[in-house]
Amino acid sequence: MAEEEMKKNIDDGEINAEKENTYAGEGNAIDAEKAGGIDSVKENVDVGEVIPKEKPEQDNDKYEILVRNLSLDIKKNHILHDISLSVEKGEAVGLVGQNGCGKTVLMKCILGWFPVFKGEIFVQGKKVPSEEEFPHDVGFIIETPGFIPGMSGYDNLSMLYSLRHKEDKERINEAIEKVGLKDVKNRKVRTYSLGMRQRLGLAQALMEDPGIYILDEPFNGIDREGAAEIRKLLIDEKDKGKTILLSSHNDKDISAICDRMIELDAGKIIKETGL
Repeated sequence: MAEEEMKKNIDDGEINAEKENTYAGEGNAIDAEKAGGIDSVKENVDVGEVIPKEKPEQDNDKYEILVRNLSLDIKKNHILHDISLSVEKGEAVGLVGQNGCGKTVLMKCILGWFPVFKGEIFVQGKKVPSEEEFPHDVGFIIETPGFIPGMSGYDNLSMLYSLRHKEDKERINEAIEKVGLKDVKNRKVRTYSLGMRQRLGLAQALMEDPGIYILDEPFNGIDREGAAEIRKLLIDEKDKGKTILLSSHNDKDISAICDRMIELDAGKIIKETGL
């Protein structure tokens, strides 16, 4: 009788421990290596209490990106505090705030790079992290893009593209041309400036034609003329119905591209403004 009551209570409560995902982002293996590998992330993350798994709500499928009550502690430091936000299909949302406010970490959580946190994240209706490891319909730049210095820009992109597809020279070349690197695509990346590497990272985000872009400081190191070109490129992508979540220290970038701006401070959302 006691055993039957126990089984009933477990069924009624739907108690499910959170799964740990050991994937650090397929789109750029070098970024995962720079981060010290997923094992180091797991060692530094404070697991905290086990959160019972909730039934998915109907609005999980309503948004391209949905974050509910996200909190993250690393080495007992509070990095993110009860973050909730949503981004609809075709919407562009900008994250702003001082260095260290949590913008980059928030993006990494959405990408599934942190396997343990409190709260829920859904990308295109699928929970993150998940057994599928990484949201596949996402192009991203996180921090400074990492590429193999001794390979050309084209060869770096070709190698990354081949992780999930057969090589498509036309698509790769189209992405390179969009970001203005056509004339230097065969030069080794070690000869690229910071702005050129940033453009190459943006080409990587574009080349698979994803539905969502998550871009951490995409204008970093790019001159004024180049920034205007990138702004126009992202506006064109938005006009095609793409969803964009980006961070920038430049208000001009945010106001030109985004529909809303979310300001973070010390890991908390302190302000949300329509643009």
